[in-house]
Amino acid sequence: MKKTQKMSNNKLMLLSCVFLTCSSAHSQNCDAILWQGIHDEFRYNNESQLQADISKVLTMNREQREEYLKKNEGNISLGLLKILDLSLLWDNKDEGNKALKEYIKLEENFAWKSSEYTDFRLKLVNEKIVRAWKNCVDQAGISISAVGDPAQSFILNIRYNPKDDEVKDVKITSMNIVGGHFSEVGTLKPGALLKRFGGLSEIVNREGMEALGVVVEIDGRPSVTYSLEKITPEPEQIDTAITKSIDAFGGWKHLGGDRDMNTNSNDRVPVRCSSALVLQGERKVVLKVTFHCEEHGGDHTRFGSTREFLVYEAQQGQRILSGSAKGGLECSMTGGTVGRNHGYNSFSRPELDSSFWKTLRFRVDSKRSDDSDAVGVGGDLEFKVVTVAD
Repeated sequence: MKKTQKMSNNKLMLLSCVFLTCSSAHSQNCDAILWQGIHDEFRYNNESQLQADISKVLTMNREQREEYLKKNEGNISLGLLKILDLSLLWDNKDEGNKALKEYIKLEENFAWKSSEYTDFRLKLVNEKIVRAWKNCVDQAGISISAVGDPAQSFILNIRYNPKDDEVKDVKITSMNIVGGHFSEVGTLKPGALLKRFGGLSEIVNREGMEALGVVVEIDGRPSVTYSLEKITPEPEQIDTAITKSIDAFGGWKHLGGDRDMNTNSNDRVPVRCSSALVLQGERKVVLKVTFHCEEHGGDHTRFGSTREFLVYEAQQGQRILSGSAKGGLECSMTGGTVGRNHGYNSFSRPELDSSFWKTLRFRVDSKRSDDSDAVGVGGDLEFKVVTVAD
């Protein structure tokens, strides 16, 4: 049994800016937040690829987009699919969307510098990225940012991007931190001079998992703050490998003929068996087995039905997050016998090797005149479950 634990916070922290108005250079930093979010979610290698996809979609009419979706189903990248879906949703309803289409038709360079292009990208990314971008754009001039592991240590950067009428450097008067401590090896410290278009940095070591806050006081200016929320670990996940034996010989529904399969020297008896591992609620895994066999001659005696077997139940206080098995959670097999056969027979090795069954045998006849308690399947199956605490 293997245990794993994950932190919910991303390893790469986004730029967070506070106070004053954004300069052109700072706007580029804010734009980088937006691009990073798009890159991480949709795996674009560069922004030109994103722009090409937007241009492709917005220069199509509605009918062309719907036809493109149908024709290329299953072969469309995540980014292009999102753009197609959103464009169909917004069609003729969003003024910014219509304006961006017109810019693309007129001159694409206008389009990619427009606020409408920014709005379009903001609709592509998740709310966390939108909030980070808005914090950056709405408050600028003196900015504070961090890069590193938010759960342990990271570098805190502070930069001064002055407005045209700001000609003097500024001085750091004090620094306060809650939930961590400064390493005192960097340039960001009380008394340090923050030069125009320059920056200072310091390593912050986080203490535990509680919320963290930093306040930097600057002579003659509002303070600059940076904060991180309390780290909430994801529930501990427990991976468990399960091996289960199934004995389903007998108990199948009698479908026709007498109850004696009565195989003879030249008789063929086909057998079909399909099975699936199914999560039932949040605590149980059941095996659904469908079995069928039919006598070749005589009165065509038949047995078969679908039955369920409990193969796993989570412990009290645990719930099942997911399950997996070799070859997937469903499989179908066919087999059969020729001639008199009262014993047990295995399904073919290639079929078994590509399924969650380690062994699986079937039986179609016995020496008794009533085979109700003899026919069926049985074997050993293997699968894995991932459980977490409730």
